[in-house]
Parts: sequence; structure tokens; C-alpha cells
Amino acid sequence: MESYTFHTTDDANMKSLQTSFVAIVLTSILVSIEGYPIFQRRIPNGDRVPNPCDRSTTWPGVGHRNRAGGGPRNPFGLDFRANGFVWNSTLCQKDSDGDGLTNGYELGDPDCRWAVNATPSGAARSHPGICEPLDKSECITRNSWLMNCRPSQPSPSQPSTSQPPTPQPTSPSPPATATTEFDCPATKESGVKTYDARLPLTPIPVQATTYICYLFQLPSETVSDIIAYEPIFDDAEHVHHMVLFACNDKPPQDHKVGETFVCGMAPSASCMAAIGVGGLGVPGQCIDERLGFRIGPGGHVYGVLQIHWNNHDLMSGLTDSSGLRIYYTSKLRPNRGNIMAVGQDYLEIPGNTPDVVFSGGCSSGCTKLLAEPFYISISYFHMHLLGKSGNFTHYRDGTLLRTIQDVRTFDFNTPEIATFPDLIEVRQGDELRVTCVYDSTGRTNTTMFGEGTYDEMCYGFFAYFPASSSLQLCTKWKTIEVCDMDSYIYPNCNFTMFLQLVTVISENCANQCNSAACVYAINSVHATGCTGLPDAIGFLMDFYFPKVLFRSSTTFFDCLEAVSSLKPTGTNVTEGKLQACSKNATQYDTMKLANGAITVQVNSAVVVRVEP
Repeated sequence: MESYTFHTTDDANMKSLQTSFVAIVLTSILVSIEGYPIFQRRIPNGDRVPNPCDRSTTWPGVGHRNRAGGGPRNPFGLDFRANGFVWNSTLCQKDSDGDGLTNGYELGDPDCRWAVNATPSGAARSHPGICEPLDKSECITRNSWLMNCRPSQPSPSQPSTSQPPTPQPTSPSPPATATTEFDCPATKESGVKTYDARLPLTPIPVQATTYICYLFQLPSETVSDIIAYEPIFDDAEHVHHMVLFACNDKPPQDHKVGETFVCGMAPSASCMAAIGVGGLGVPGQCIDERLGFRIGPGGHVYGVLQIHWNNHDLMSGLTDSSGLRIYYTSKLRPNRGNIMAVGQDYLEIPGNTPDVVFSGGCSSGCTKLLAEPFYISISYFHMHLLGKSGNFTHYRDGTLLRTIQDVRTFDFNTPEIATFPDLIEVRQGDELRVTCVYDSTGRTNTTMFGEGTYDEMCYGFFAYFPASSSLQLCTKWKTIEVCDMDSYIYPNCNFTMFLQLVTVISENCANQCNSAACVYAINSVHATGCTGLPDAIGFLMDFYFPKVLFRSSTTFFDCLEAVSSLKPTGTNVTEGKLQACSKNATQYDTMKLANGAITVQVNSAVVVRVEP
């Protein structure tokens, strides 16, 4: 009698999904705060358009409602798109914002003679997509989308129909790589050092989107805390965003230190802690003084810089060496920090429906697994374009303790960031709940969960301490509680063991189903009690299998499908899809689940034992 022992260790591919999730959230937040210089250069003075809300600054995302770019377009942006993103007399002579001034006059090209790469005849006088003066009654109506805007200086007056006023000299705006000066007092303290994590000069592929990664060794001469980041731009026009991932004790086995590689959303299963971000419109990141990200002995030793390139025009011959400047100090912060997300991983929003509600979060069952309480210092509430409103709440013993964030009017372009000088303590057994409300009016198709702008998400996202390597994601997939990437809670089944055993199936059934090891592994899955529960199979097929196992064998699909059609525990596996590949299968005598291990016996001999 053959005997098989399967040891269920951490699944590296499942870890990469956690890395992907963190990257997705960071990317989604960055998308709403970055401008695109490629479009600025297609209009006169595109990088020097005054911000009517603060005329000492500019409005880099000229065609967007969001100052830094991205998301819904303002009236000028709509006209620019309708005109094929081309500056000509048609667009120049329009009055997109309805304030009585032509787009050409506002952008410094009153005679509509400007061409790409030429010098405009004058400076930009005002914003072509925002009606001015802001306090004028018709402008108040036209600018109803403009939030939190108070002009600090007078708006330009309307010109005479006979002759425009003489242009007034203006100071040039800072380049797109530094629209706002980075100001972090902690970086000026004595003993603070810097390390530039920069991509070696690397060719940008001739394709619209590329994720490139660079593996490097973090400063490790002494134990230190990272306290701030500042982006370094080489080719700012094509850098969409940057993320710094910290690795485990050892670098990824499949890459060498100093190597660059195409990486997708997840750089590596062993480099999963996203601890820093950078992008246009983001001058830097100053970390809360109560926490730091530990590096050196006893902390992270290796890091991966991930850069997302956007080569919209498919230009050749481009190179880039952008990166992040890391500020670190041996004067350790009181606490080691980390980031975490709670929410709902399954969304299905029907079209043309004004109020669609989903909720999820980190359950009391999940927080009971914590070794100690943790403390929240910063919170984001995150949805995409259909987001209407929502809240992020904290429960203890089933009773509402506080509302962490109450977002009554959600705007994808201006995400709300809440800071908590009085830290929020989360104890074992507490519940963190996220409720999201969507309005799909005007969209005919069903919208699902996903990373794209036109997909949707529902998350509360926060910085906390003390850091925990397992506490980065605590969500739900429908009713399944995803405590982290190794622990799940689903009533009436051992769901954690279920997923671990599915991984065993992937190892033993990927090429064929007719081995005894495959047959017994599938029987072991059935013994968990999960195979007859709809959310378990749905999670397996919709979430876990396509994103984690990455198998393509037709026979393996057959084996997985067979799991959902098995008869109650005790029947042999010659049913359904396994009929043709289980000729040597025999009905097992017993299947025991005890102390986290599954034992299967056939003819009184142990033939399969799955150990945690």
C-alpha cells in the first residue's frame, strides 16, 4: 500500500496575490493625483496654467476636475477630447468654461497661431476650464463641481472686444517633476541619512503600459527606520507611479540584487510589504512620527522599486532612471509601522441603479487571531468612479464604538485622508466594517470588483502599528472571512484547510487525475465540509484559482470541477468527472480531521496525511 504525506506550507503564489492587492490600492490612489505632461505639451502654456483657487500655484491637470490630473474632465478637457486632443483655431476660439474669454486668450494664444513646440505669444492668464471670476453668479453655477476653492488673488478681467489687455509678466511655474516643494521637518533632524533607490538607465518598451522592477539592498550598516520618501524623476512624462516594496530576510530566489526585470503588479512573492509611493503631484511622503519602517539588522534588508511606465504614443528610444529618495535614521521611532486594508473582495453592481450597497471588513473572528492590539494613525476610504458614499466603522462586542470615516459624498478624484492624533486602538475581537454605496446610473453593464478604473473596489485602507507580517489584508469575499493570506473563516467548513488542500491538488493533479495521490487529495478536500457550500466553490473558481494557482491543464480543471460534484463524505471518488481517471481508487475506510491534520485510511493503512 502506497503512502502519501502532503505538507501544506505557505503558498508563494497566494502571497503574490496579497502583494498585488496592496499595489492595486496604492496605484488606484495615485491614479487620482497625477498629471500627464504629454497633454500639457499639446496646448500653449500647458504646464503653466494658473490655479484660480491659489494663483501662486498651477493646475497641472488642465483638462481635469482634479488639479493634478486623472478622472472626470472639466469643460475644457471635454472640448479638448472632442477636438481629438489637438490645439487649432476651433478649440482656440471656443469659450469652454463660459466666462466670456476664449480658450486662446486664457492660455496666452489670443491670435490662435501657436503650434506644438513653439513659444506662445504670451503667458497663460487664467484657466480655460474654470469660469472666472469665481464669485460671479453664473460662474458659481458653472463651477458647481469645483470643491474647496477660495481665490487668493483677483481673477483676470474680461478684455475689451477691440484689443486685449497687455499681458502681465508672471513667474514661471515649477516643472512637472516638482509641482509642490517637499517639506518634512523630520528629514532635517541630525543623523538623518538618504539613500537613492534609482532604476539604472533602462529602455522604456514601445508599449502602452510596463511595470519594471529593480531589486536592491537597503542601507544595512545599522538598524534604522525609514521616515520619509521623495520621488526622483528622470523621464517624468512617462512615469505613472512608483512603489517601494520591502522583502523578507532573503532576496527573491529568481532574481539577483541589482537586476531589473518586468514584474507586473506583483514584484515577488517574498517582497510583499508596500511601504512607500511616489508620483507626479506627490512631492513626498512624510511618515507619522510615531512609527517607522524598520531596515537593517532585525528589519528589512532588501527592497524592490517598482515603476509603472505609460508610453501612450508608443515612442521608441526612451530611457528612464527614476526612483525614490529614502530618508532614514538610526534614531528609531517608537513603533514599527505597516499598512492594512479591510473591505469586500466581491462586487457585482448592476447597471442603471442609483443605490447599490456592499459591505465587508475585518471580522471579530479574524481579530481574535491577533497577538496584541494595534493602533491606526491614518485612514483612506477607497472606491472607484461609481462610488457615491460610504463609511468605515469600528465595533466592539457587537456595538458601534466609533465611525472612523463617514464619507457622505465620495469623489474618486479627491480621496479623503483622515489622520488621528488620538490613535484608534483595535483590540482582539473587535470588528472593522466598511460599507460602500454605488450609483451606476448611466452605465448599462454590470460592474465587478477589479483593479481597473472602470471596475470597482470597496476598502478602508490604513497605516497602523505595531507591524505584523500577516496583518496586511483582512477582508471578506461574500461571506468568507479572509483574515490574512493564511487564515480564513467560513461557517460549517474548515476553509483554511480547504484552500491548502486545493494547493495539494494543484501539485498532484495538474498533469493527470489518474494517480492515487490525486484521488486521495480530492477526497481529503471533500472531508473539510466545504465542497457543498456555494461561496466556497465560487471563491475557488473566481478568486483563488485564476489569480493564485496559475494552472492551465484541462485535466486539472476537470479535477477541480469534480470537487463540487462529490457525494457526501464516505463515497468513493469514481463519480462525475473523475470516472475516467480513478480506475485504481478504492473507498477509504476513515477520514479524520484532528489538530489541524487530515488522515485518510484505506484497508486500515494510512495512505494520506495532510499536515498543517
